[in-house]
Amino acid sequence: MDPSLASPPTSRRAPYPLLLAGELAVIGEMVASLDSLTNAGRHHVMTKIVAFVQGRLGPSVAKRGPAERARIAEMVERLKNEAARPLPVVSNFTETVERLLAVPGLFA
Repeated sequence: MDPSLASPPTSRRAPYPLLLAGELAVIGEMVASLDSLTNAGRHHVMTKIVAFVQGRLGPSVAKRGPAERARIAEMVERLKNEAARPLPVVSNFTETVERLLAVPGLFA
């Protein structure tokens, strides 16, 4: 590659909040696509969304009060149960994901 065509090196990385915002945008796109998928596709995408949610919740949930932790755990359990159903109800799953994403600072 011609060195004059290469972009200048940068020592700055994208800040974490921008990375998270991108991940949350992808989750939004995945949720929006659920209606157009087969049941197998829905299960696959729902499982990926559940894994993302569970992987991101640890530290931020620990800082919350017992009632809010219980509410968040109940919503995550609802997601897992819906994703495991033979015929998942997309609207139930979507509503729960949207409620979780709307909790301030939950994925920060």
